[in-house]
Amino acid sequence: MTDAETKLTYGFGDFRLLPEQRQLLGADGENIILRGKVFDLLLYLIENKGRLVGKSELLDALWPDSVVEENNLNQSVSALRQALGDDAKTPAYIATVKGRGYQFVGAVNSEPSASGENTGTKSAGPRSIARYGSVLIAVLVVSIAAMLWMNREPAPVLLETPVVERFADATLTLATDYPGSHSEPTLSPEGRMLAYVSDVTGTPQIWVKNLQRGDPIQITHGPYAATAPTWSPDDDQILFGREGPNGSSIYSVGSLGKPEATLAVEFGKSPNYAKRTNAFVYSIGRRIWIAANGGRDREEIQGLPSSQGFAAREPALSPDGKLVAFIHADEGPLGNLWVIPVIGGEARQLTTAEMTGGIAGAPEWSPDGRYLLFSVDAGFTGGQLWQFNLASGETGPLTTGVAGAHDSVIAGDGTRLAYTSARTTWRLIGTDPLTAATSTILESRSPILLPIASPDGKRIVFFTRDSSGMQIALIGTDGNDLRQLTFDEPGENALPTWSGDGATILYYRGRSLHRLDPADGSDTLLIADFHWSSRNWLAAFGDRISYHEIDRTNGKQRTVVRHLGESEEIELPVPIEAAQWSADGTELVGWFSRTGELLVCSAESATCRNIVHNGENLLGLRPIWSNDGQKIYFLTLADNSECCKLWRIDSDGGERQYIAALAGYDFQNSFYGVAEDGSIFHNHLDHSTDEIWLVDITD
Repeated sequence: MTDAETKLTYGFGDFRLLPEQRQLLGADGENIILRGKVFDLLLYLIENKGRLVGKSELLDALWPDSVVEENNLNQSVSALRQALGDDAKTPAYIATVKGRGYQFVGAVNSEPSASGENTGTKSAGPRSIARYGSVLIAVLVVSIAAMLWMNREPAPVLLETPVVERFADATLTLATDYPGSHSEPTLSPEGRMLAYVSDVTGTPQIWVKNLQRGDPIQITHGPYAATAPTWSPDDDQILFGREGPNGSSIYSVGSLGKPEATLAVEFGKSPNYAKRTNAFVYSIGRRIWIAANGGRDREEIQGLPSSQGFAAREPALSPDGKLVAFIHADEGPLGNLWVIPVIGGEARQLTTAEMTGGIAGAPEWSPDGRYLLFSVDAGFTGGQLWQFNLASGETGPLTTGVAGAHDSVIAGDGTRLAYTSARTTWRLIGTDPLTAATSTILESRSPILLPIASPDGKRIVFFTRDSSGMQIALIGTDGNDLRQLTFDEPGENALPTWSGDGATILYYRGRSLHRLDPADGSDTLLIADFHWSSRNWLAAFGDRISYHEIDRTNGKQRTVVRHLGESEEIELPVPIEAAQWSADGTELVGWFSRTGELLVCSAESATCRNIVHNGENLLGLRPIWSNDGQKIYFLTLADNSECCKLWRIDSDGGERQYIAALAGYDFQNSFYGVAEDGSIFHNHLDHSTDEIWLVDITD
C-alpha cells in the first residue's frame, strides 16, 4: 500500500473522521461540514486523546503563523461542540478544564483508510444555490444608482450561517472608510449592498453602498434624522425610523432612493424586517407590533412581560416571521434577551445579566433562525457582539478587545456580517472653578461610574465593569492611589456612597446592602433584601440612610429616611432624587424630577422647603452640598439644551454664582462632585467616531 492508502481514520460515537479527505461523517454517512480551524481542532484533540491539551498549545498548533486572541479558539470549540451535539456541562467528547485547556474524553477507534473511500451521501463540494430570475430595470436612474443596481446578485436559498460558525476565521474589513460617523448597518438579502446611517452632511441620513465598487449614495433627505434602516427581503425597499416634530414614525424608501421616502407607520420606531417574509416588527414605547403589506396591515403582539426597566425593546423578527426577539428589563437598566411567538403566548427569557455580565441590546437573527446575535454593554464600553444558540442554549462572545462592536446584521446567505464599531474612553475630569481650566484625573477603557467624593474631598469612590464583573474602586482627587476594593467573580458590586464620617463605604452587592472599610478591606452585610432597581440614590450619615424607592408594580415613588438595624422609616413629603446629607447630618438636599425644583428637607421633622431665589422656586438638576455645608451646587441645561452648566448658591437661596460648563457632561452617564480644594470633578464617556466593519466568509 502507498502512504495515502494507509492513512488512519478515526471512529467515535456515531462519527467517523477522515483526515485525508478532511471530512467528518455522521451516523447515516452524511458529510458534516467542519470548515477551517474547526476541523483542525477536532483532529488535533483526537490525535492527543486522553491528554489535557493547553490553550497555548492549541493556539500554536492551529495558528502557527499568526498571533490571534484566545477568543478565536473559544469560538472554534463552540462550533465543534455544536456540530457534534456535545454539551459543555456534561461532555461526551470535549471536556473543558477551566483556565487550562481541553481534553478529548470519548472512546476512539482508529483503522487504516483506503483511498477512494465513500465520503457520504452528500457532496463535499460547494452548496447548491437557487437563484432569483434576472432583475429588470424599468426606468433609468442616475448613473451611480444604476451601477449599484446592476451589480446586485440574486439572493440564495438559506442553508446555514457560516459567518457565525466561522467567525474566528473570517476576513475583517472596514466598510466605511469615509469622513463622518457611520452606524446602524443593514445588508441587502444577497449581501452585496450595505445601507447605513451617516452624519457626513450634518443631519444623520441613510446612505447605500455597493460593497464591490463605487461610492455610497444618499437615499434619504430632510431636516429630521433617519435611524434604524432595515432591508426588505424582496430587496426593493428599506424601512427606517425618523424623529419628527410629532414623535417617531417609520418610513419606506426605495433601496436606491427611488421611489423617495413615504410614511409607512405613523407612530413607531426600531423597524425590523424578517429575512424570508415581507413582514416587520416595530415598537411603540414598551409595546411591539407586527406589520405586513408595507405597514398597511398591523397588529399588536400580546403577552409581553410588563417592564419598569429602562431598556428599549428593540424587536427583531425571526426569518420565518414566527418569533420576535426583544429586550426586556424588569429591574433598572439590565436588559436581557427574550423571545415570544408572533401569535402571542408565553415569552421565554434566553439570557441573564449573570450570563453576559452586562446589558443586552440590539438582537439580530441569523438567516437560518439558529442563532441570535446581540450586543452587550454597548452604552458603557462600546459593546461586544454575543451569540445565542437557540438549539443548545449556549451563549458567548463573538468579539473581544478594546474596540467596541454593536448593531450587527447578517446577510441573507449567512456569509457576511456587518456591525458598528467604536472605541470608548472614560475620563474623570477636574475643573478649576476660577479659571474653568480642565485636567484629567483618570483615563480608562473600563467604565468610571457614579464617582462620589468623600466628605473631606480627598478621595473619590466609583464602580467599574471589567471581565470579572462590576467592582468598587477608589482614587485620590489628585489622581493618585488608584485601588480596586472588591474582587469577587462574577462581581455584582455597584453604586457606592460614603458614610457621613468618610471612614466606610456603603454599596450594593447583588440584592443586598453592604458596608466596606477601605482601610482593612473588611465587609459587613447591612440589609439582605435591598436592591438598587427599587431602592436607589442611597446616601448615608451615621446609622441613618436615605434612599429613593420605586414600587415596580405601580410606579409610585417616595423618599425615606431609615435607621440601620431598624425597620421603621420616615417618609419625606416630596420624593426627591439624588438626595445628599448636609455636613451636620440634619438636612438632605435633592431635586423633584417632575418639576425640576430644588428642595432641602429636614431628616428629623420630615418637612421640605424649596430653595427660593429672587422670589421664585429655584429649578435645576442634581444638587450637592459644598464641603462646608454653606452652599449648594446644582446643574442647569445649557442654552442649546445640552447638559450642563454648573452653578453655586447660598443654602438659603441668596447669592447665585455661575461656575462653568462641564465639558462633555452626559446626564445619563455622568455625575459630579467637589474636591477638597474646591475643584469640580465629573466622569465623561468619549466615543470615537462610529465606523462599520464587514465580516466576510469566502469558501
